[in-house]
Amino acid sequence: MAAFEVAEQVDVTLPAVVSVDGFFVTHARGPVSMPSADYKLNPRDGWRNAVPAMDNENPPARISRDAPIQKSNFISYHMHASWQQEVFAAVERSARYFEKLLRGRIEIVNPDAEDWLVASGSAVSQAREAVRQEGEQGRKVGLLKIKTLRPFPTLQIIQALKKAKRILIPEFNQAGWMHKELTSILYGQCPAQIVAGPRVYGGMTMPTEMILEWLQDARKRIK
Repeated sequence: MAAFEVAEQVDVTLPAVVSVDGFFVTHARGPVSMPSADYKLNPRDGWRNAVPAMDNENPPARISRDAPIQKSNFISYHMHASWQQEVFAAVERSARYFEKLLRGRIEIVNPDAEDWLVASGSAVSQAREAVRQEGEQGRKVGLLKIKTLRPFPTLQIIQALKKAKRILIPEFNQAGWMHKELTSILYGQCPAQIVAGPRVYGGMTMPTEMILEWLQDARKRIK
């Protein structure tokens, strides 16, 4: 519902993709909070559009307010460039709506820790349990949950990890796309050593013990 609410904002008007890990669907079991049937999306206010809604009930009526633009092989370079700029600008404008509806685009646990787990999706659940078990042993581990991938919360992540010493990135994929994203934005911004893993794929599970073993190994290697 939050994704629909943001996508329908007149200064965004972009498709929204809600991604659910296969791990959640096939391997996980836990309580789920369902919104009440009384919840409704806010009505779309077409008159707030950048191009106001047309009045097709009173003549003279027009099928299109402006000259039609269709993205095709015949579109000009200038038109295509401006189109792309507007799409990416709309993505950035959506950030303030996600901040409100999701109560922030990131979630932080133990902000003063030196060791961090940065994750998104189902890897967060496994990382959260690892943080809890480390806390029982008297070791503080930070957790950074990334809620939105686009727009990516670059500045918030840099601010949260500026004092980190070791960063692990548990992922449920082979390519390690989150590791690539984080190393690109943290380069020169964070003194921490970034570990590319743990990582599982092909339907494998990620036991909490795996994350704990990687943490122990990182502490030995990175002083």
